[in-house]
Amino acid sequence: MIEIYVRSYSESVDMDAYRETSAHSHCFPGTWEGLVKRLGSSFKGRILSPEDFQALELLEPLVKESGEEVKLLDTSRTIDLIKAFVRGIWKTPTAIVQGKKYEGIEKIRQYLDETRAR
Repeated sequence: MIEIYVRSYSESVDMDAYRETSAHSHCFPGTWEGLVKRLGSSFKGRILSPEDFQALELLEPLVKESGEEVKLLDTSRTIDLIKAFVRGIWKTPTAIVQGKKYEGIEKIRQYLDETRAR
């Protein structure tokens, strides 16, 4: 199983812009659409930081190749934040792959580069 920890947030918007952010395309690309939908309405009107979104994009090929189950956790939700703290995760994005923790976009990128080199 691959666990991916991200943090969503709400932007202050006026009512005219609300429709655009309630289904923000930045949070719903390709493969990740199903994962985001599983979180239900918790992403509605919320977006990911560019770094968290980039981590999802970087990890997408790995997920497709491995076929492993993916668990996407949003640390802006209290229950997911507690799960992150229990796992020793203090920042996002963080990926746990094969029991190893890669905290931050640079560590994730480094892991993926090493994986591709094999």
